[in-house]
Amino acid sequence: MNSVNSIIGNLRADTDLVNYPFELSLRAYNVIEESDIVSTAALMRRCLHLDPEDRASAKELLTDLWFVEAE
Repeated sequence: MNSVNSIIGNLRADTDLVNYPFELSLRAYNVIEESDIVSTAALMRRCLHLDPEDRASAKELLTDLWFVEAE
């Protein structure tokens, strides 16, 4: 577990990486339509919290607008 904590600590120290907007990456790679970028980035933020206590559960994620609007 110490190695995991070390990795998380290193990621948190890299504020440029942690704070890099998902929207910029999604636009740069041109993998989804512009109209879906904001909602996709919001879902990614919920999924990718470094601290598991802050991360949304699978059940919570299924209620996200990204999934709800896909139906």
